[in-house]
Order: sequence, then structure tokens, then C-alpha cells
Amino acid sequence: MRSEYYLVVVYDGISNTPLLSTRYYFNKPVIANYVKETLNLNEFEDGEVFLADRLSGNINSTIYRKNRDHIFSLFMPRS
Repeated sequence: MRSEYYLVVVYDGISNTPLLSTRYYFNKPVIANYVKETLNLNEFEDGEVFLADRLSGNINSTIYRKNRDHIFSLFMPRS
């Protein structure tokens, strides 16, 4: 994808172990190109929806495996 993106690394602050990394996009035309007709992007304001790409978890880490559900919940919208 040729667009600006953000890079996020989630790590354990005590052991300084990287647990997950991903890049994500807020550009709705870029997102629309990849999700096609599965999502009506017009229902969302700019900056309200993002596409995470190249999500990579550190599966060798016991910290990651123990906290995987919590780590992924950080990417969910809050109500």
C-alpha cells in the first residue's frame, strides 16, 4: 500500500519485550481499495476507521501468549 501509515509496537514495559507490531492506515480511499464492498466506509467519519496491516505477534513470548486477548482488545473501539 502506498500511503502514510502509523507503526505501533506493543511491548511489555517490565521485560522490554516486544509483543506485537502492526502498521495501520486511516486513509479511507486506501482502506476502500482493500475491503471492497464488505464495509460501507461512508458510515464513518475521517479518522474513525482504520485498517491494520502486517499484524505480527511474538508467539515465542509467554507474556504475549498469556496476554494475547488483552493486547488485541487495545485495538477495539471504546464505547
